[in-house]
Amino acid sequence: MVKYTISITFIELKNEIMKKLLLMMVGVLAGAASFAQSYNVTFQVDMNQYGGTFTTPEVNGTFNGWCGNCNAMSDANADGIWDVTVNIPAGTHEFKFAHDAWTGQENFAGGEPCTVTNGGFTNRSLNVVADTVLDVVCWESCAACGTPPMNYNVTFQVDMNQYGGTFTTPEVNGTFNGWCGNCNAMSDANADGIWDITVNLPAGSIEYKYAHDSWTGQENLTPGSSCTVTNGGFTNRFLDIQADTILPAVCWEECVACGTTVDTNYVTFQVDMTQYGGTFTTPEINGDFNGWCGGCNPMSDANADGIWDVTLPFTQDSIEFKYAYDAWTGQENLTPGSSCTKTTSGFTNRFLIITADTTLPVVCWDSCVACSTTPPPPVDTNYVTFQVDMNQYGGTFTTPEVNGTFNGWCGNCNPMTDANADGIWEATLPITADTIEFKYAYDNWTGQENLTPGLSCTATNGGFTNRFAVITSDTTFAVVCWDSCVACVDTTMNVGELDVFGNVSIYPNPAQDQITIAADANGLTNVSIEIIGALGQTVLSTSSAAAKLNEAIDVSSLENGFYVVVIRSEEGIHESKFMIAR
Repeated sequence: MVKYTISITFIELKNEIMKKLLLMMVGVLAGAASFAQSYNVTFQVDMNQYGGTFTTPEVNGTFNGWCGNCNAMSDANADGIWDVTVNIPAGTHEFKFAHDAWTGQENFAGGEPCTVTNGGFTNRSLNVVADTVLDVVCWESCAACGTPPMNYNVTFQVDMNQYGGTFTTPEVNGTFNGWCGNCNAMSDANADGIWDITVNLPAGSIEYKYAHDSWTGQENLTPGSSCTVTNGGFTNRFLDIQADTILPAVCWEECVACGTTVDTNYVTFQVDMTQYGGTFTTPEINGDFNGWCGGCNPMSDANADGIWDVTLPFTQDSIEFKYAYDAWTGQENLTPGSSCTKTTSGFTNRFLIITADTTLPVVCWDSCVACSTTPPPPVDTNYVTFQVDMNQYGGTFTTPEVNGTFNGWCGNCNPMTDANADGIWEATLPITADTIEFKYAYDNWTGQENLTPGLSCTATNGGFTNRFAVITSDTTFAVVCWDSCVACVDTTMNVGELDVFGNVSIYPNPAQDQITIAADANGLTNVSIEIIGALGQTVLSTSSAAAKLNEAIDVSSLENGFYVVVIRSEEGIHESKFMIAR
């Protein structure tokens, strides 16, 4: 009997059998053979605009155990673009650029188009399917370096006439000079008490403050004042540089000239947390007035009625803000276009015009109005049992877990159990969503499934392929093999003879109400045919004793979608994929 190339792959990849079968279902036989292959990947990073010092950049990732300088990069033509070629197994990997054995590394905020965040760590993401030369990217960027920023002359001026202490020489310290002390000392050429200095600075935002005599004294600025920003508990002046600038002379510790009277208005903010469904400790207010600082303006609930408030001083005439809690552990998700909001650069925040002392009305979290006194209708909750067979997983693990859209891909917050020690792990969870994406992982994202795009149980969004399910009632998902949409193959049979059926064809494909399954089954015993649905469940089955299969099967009762035909015998197994489309 003729054996196909795919059968040889099964011999080599015993624990990957189902992956290969599913790849075969989409008709890409060569793809199955490539599953175990490695490819040469060339990484390139442009260090020309890196502001620090370094000797040798390196690439670290899941493919080399984040090893440090084991994949050091080189710059043969001294153009500032460093590269290295690494042989990497096919599949999805995370990586980042660093230098000098982790002396420095890239830091990403999360949400960039080239990154993925897992377990609190944000790294670059890469799917290896062939030899690849990656595009040159700028350090800490998803794109090539742009034109270096222009430099501009900025003149700082501070009026020391009303300063009550003693000093010799004022200075300006900021992010642009590393808060260095007296490296940017100021002068008063005409002895009028107004000290100044001009510094050449690149375009962009800076924080700074005035001090004197190498930090012997410094300004103590008021959080929320119009010229300041508060980050990490530190309140400094801020400036966005886009042209040569002469800043007006300001009084020490003020945003205005000495002798200027500034109206200060006090605003009381109030948010009702009684209908917030999550857990929190302390709400807070964040806005452009405090640099979205996190917990620097916490709120309080003196009478424990669930309504939290805080009163703050303002000199500006308008602000953007939102409520959050526990230093950005959670935040409001406001609806664009709602009456109390303003959307700028894709960010929707609350907006307020300030003309006098104001006590804002109590609003519900995530809302422009007070909380409703009528309880919201109950949300349907369906209990879903997830099951994954780990018997053929080739790695080491302690506890599998299920992660998905319903739990924020949280890691080990939904661990699975194997009460009868049969290698099949399960977890039953309450799900309120009608559609979910999820995948199996283990040990708090130490390992995770790498699902193949296009499989019947998956959906691919934003480059990420996860399992997908529609939930309409309490559901027990069929047991599936790790990385597979169907149950694990019985590895006690002769693996070398897994695909023993010849001349298999399924037609028409796509089908509407009937399919015909034809195959050579001469000499095979106990031949059966199953049709497997997207959740791994058997939706139709039949048996045959014929030496040559030619089975017409009514599929009119099945919904549109992808299905798997499984032909089994005592001697082996064959699987093929087909679609129903009406």
